[in-house]
Amino acid sequence: MEKESEELKLTVSKYRFEYAGYYSIGSFPQTCFHIFPKPNFINRFFCKLFLGWEWKDTQKTPTENT
Repeated sequence: MEKESEELKLTVSKYRFEYAGYYSIGSFPQTCFHIFPKPNFINRFFCKLFLGWEWKDTQKTPTENT
């Protein structure tokens, strides 16, 4: 049983995607969509300015890892 659970964990972690973050649209209840690569600053700035979308990071920066 324990061996099967380890194999399952390895399979799940192999196919799990790490998102860089997500855009949050609107207030409660929020609509969010996740993105793999983090958009550059200009993209995030103009999405917030013109569309009202707020970017939220989900990955830790190198300074947060310490």
